[in-house]
Amino acid sequence: MWQRFNRALDWVISFLLGVTVIILLAQVVFRYVLGNPLVGSEDAAKLATIWMVFLGAGLAVRDRLHIQIDYFVQKLPIRWQRAIDVATDVVELIFIGIVLYQCIDLFDMQRGMKSVGLNIDVTFFSAALPAGFALMAIYMIRQLMGKNDA
Repeated sequence: MWQRFNRALDWVISFLLGVTVIILLAQVVFRYVLGNPLVGSEDAAKLATIWMVFLGAGLAVRDRLHIQIDYFVQKLPIRWQRAIDVATDVVELIFIGIVLYQCIDLFDMQRGMKSVGLNIDVTFFSAALPAGFALMAIYMIRQLMGKNDA
């Protein structure tokens, strides 16, 4: 099941990148070649990019690609290295929990607001934040349980 989910996530992120490139290319052609800009293209590209970034953050946790400065940790015995890795993951999970909790206030503040270009609720943009952070938490918990999804 997780392999399918991981492949689907990879595909969705790639799709969002392609959509962003196509929208921006079309916007340039319509604006500068045809002299008639596309309405809503900026918001659509922004929406796709935001979702791509936050889902990609989850993918980076899955593949353990986030930046780490581990020079001194690598000098320690293996047992200490593992303990520091676990402690770091726990601190990160606490931070993720705080962000997820703050998303409730964010959604309350944005309730009823519409994007100008697409005329959709701006929470569609903000929903990427809890989705991405929840994905990061899921992969982090799986790693703490010894499951390797990379």
